[in-house]
Amino acid sequence: MVPHRGPHSRVFREVAALGRDLAELPDVVGAPVPAEVAILMDWDNWWAVSGAHLPAELDLLARLRDFYEPLWQLGVVADFVRPSDDLSKYRIVLAPNLYLLTASDADRITSYVDEGGTFLMGFFSGVVDEHDHVRVGGYPALLTDLMGLRIDEFLPQRDPLICTSELLGDFTADFWADELRATTAEAVATVSEGELAGTPVMLRNRFGEGTAWYVATKPEPAAMRALLAHVAVQAGVTASPQPEGVEVVRRGDLLFMINHRPEPTEVVVDGMHTDLLSGEKVSGVTDLPRYGVRVLR
Repeated sequence: MVPHRGPHSRVFREVAALGRDLAELPDVVGAPVPAEVAILMDWDNWWAVSGAHLPAELDLLARLRDFYEPLWQLGVVADFVRPSDDLSKYRIVLAPNLYLLTASDADRITSYVDEGGTFLMGFFSGVVDEHDHVRVGGYPALLTDLMGLRIDEFLPQRDPLICTSELLGDFTADFWADELRATTAEAVATVSEGELAGTPVMLRNRFGEGTAWYVATKPEPAAMRALLAHVAVQAGVTASPQPEGVEVVRRGDLLFMINHRPEPTEVVVDGMHTDLLSGEKVSGVTDLPRYGVRVLR
């Protein structure tokens, strides 16, 4: 931040500007960022799924991004929580991967859905216990009834899969597929060509008062975004897509608008607001300069 040439640099000027901006925002300290969606992240699972003995090399952080980035693009705020945390306050819980799953966490997730929650889980989940011992009898083992399916074989993929769905249209996927049998789940998307034609890659299961979704492959980003947009609507979560690279987040009673791109853009604002950084009155269509920020009240 203070380079060899001293304060005459872009980075120094930007950091100094950030300090001035923060000084104008004392109300932000401690203000909550409300989230109706949770993404499960478990450190023991990360350790276990990183093993070299598995059928494919699974990058857990990449899987988290596969779920998080579409939410970010949809303008949906998400908390990262542990499977052992209280899930009841969230409308949707996403589990990009739960290769390692304890019995108590499986019970907590099952109860969450039974009581009306929406749960969406990615592939290669529910395989081992907390000691990294494989649970026998098919997968996702303790979540078999919840998900309404049983997986008999894992099918890592070298080539892309061509998939079709009445809900999402045609799309491509890669990296993974499962040989599975739906018991109470309904197929939402299937492979449409090749050796695996007819194999489900997305399934939905009604369970108790809630719904469980299973994604058995790695869909292309547009398909994953469309799926999460549909799940959000069904669960009553408001999505507010913005121009590419623009982030809009409410913290307390303040609305932050951040342009992460080097090009200026425009954002629609409902109602009349005051930009706390510039003092301007803002309503309707407002401009965001390159890398610009507005904080609206």
